Amino acid sequence: MAKHLILHVGFHKTGTSSLQVTCRENLGALVKQGYHYPCFTFEGRKIFNHSIPIYSLFCADASQYHINIKWGYADKSAALKASFAKQLEIALKNSDRIIFSGEDISLLPVSGLRALRQHLEERGFNIRVLCSVRRPYSFTCSHLQQQVKGGRISSFIKETIPSKTRHIHNLLEVFDDIEFTSFEQDCIYPGGPVPAILGRMGIDTEGIGIHNVNEGIGNLSTRLYARINAQYPIVKDGLMNKKGRARAVIDFDDKKFFLTRAELEVMRDQLDQENSRLATLLGPEFKDLDYPISKQLSITKEQAIEIVKHAPRPVHVTDAVSAFLAEHTDGTWSLTDLL
Repeated sequence: MAKHLILHVGFHKTGTSSLQVTCRENLGALVKQGYHYPCFTFEGRKIFNHSIPIYSLFCADASQYHINIKWGYADKSAALKASFAKQLEIALKNSDRIIFSGEDISLLPVSGLRALRQHLEERGFNIRVLCSVRRPYSFTCSHLQQQVKGGRISSFIKETIPSKTRHIHNLLEVFDDIEFTSFEQDCIYPGGPVPAILGRMGIDTEGIGIHNVNEGIGNLSTRLYARINAQYPIVKDGLMNKKGRARAVIDFDDKKFFLTRAELEVMRDQLDQENSRLATLLGPEFKDLDYPISKQLSITKEQAIEIVKHAPRPVHVTDAVSAFLAEHTDGTWSLTDLL
C-alpha cells in the first residue's frame, strides 16, 4: 500500500512558523486524523521546524547552514547529520501519512531536492508538495525586517531583492506537480493562513487550536535595530559575534515597515522584474498591486524614553541607540532631556 507524505516547503514569511507551532501544539489531534508530524531532537533541543533536519541532511555543507551556526552546531555537523538521518528513517518507517514543514527546504539546490525526493520515494512515499508565495514587495519588506531582527543586516539599500523565482524554477524541475498558492489569498481565508494551509492538507481544523506567531516589529523598531546592527551585529564573518547586540528585540511602534521612497527607487526595477516573472510563472494574483512607502521617522519624547529604557541590551550598544535617537528626534526634545 502506498504511503503519503505532505511536504510543505514554505516559502518564508507565509505563516510557516505559525503552522509549525500549531502542529506542535496539536500532535494528538493530528494523530487522530491519521497524520504524523515528527519531532526531531539534538542535544536535548526539540525541533518541529523540519527545515533544520532536512536542509542539514540534503545541503552541500551543514556546517555553513545559518541555523546550525546560530545554535552552535557548526562544528558538530557530522554528529548532527547522523542523528537526523537516524530519526528521519524512524519517522519514515513507522508512519504511513506524514507531514513535513520547513521553509528552508525550498532553498535547497536542485541536487539536494532531487536527493530528498529520491530518498522519500525509495521508502514508498507518494509526495505532495505545497508552497505558499508572497508578493515580491511585501516579501522583500518582511525579509529585510527578519534579517534585521536576526542581527545580520544594517541597511535597506539593496541592489538585488530576495527573489523567489529561482527557487520556484528549482522546485518545478524536481516536483512537476507542486501546488503553489498565494499568501495574500490565504490571509483573507477565515482564520488566516494556518487554517488555509491545514485545509489544503486535508486536516479538519475543528478542534485544532490555531497558534498565530506574530514575528513582525514596527517601522521605527526595525530601523532602530538596523542602526544597532551597523556597529553590533549578532552574526559577523559567519560566526556569532561575542560583542554583538542581544538576540531579543522589543517592538516600540505599530506602524508597518516599508521602504522609504529613496530605498524603494534603488530596488524598483528589480521588483518590477520579479513581479513580471512571477505573473508569468504562476499567474497575476501573485503580483504586487502597489508599493507603499515609509514616511520620515519622527520620534516623540515618550517613545525615546521607552527606547532608552529597554533597547540597550547589552549596555555597550547605548551609543548606537543614542545616535539613532538624535538623528530622528521630532524636535521637541534632545538627548540631554532624556538624561
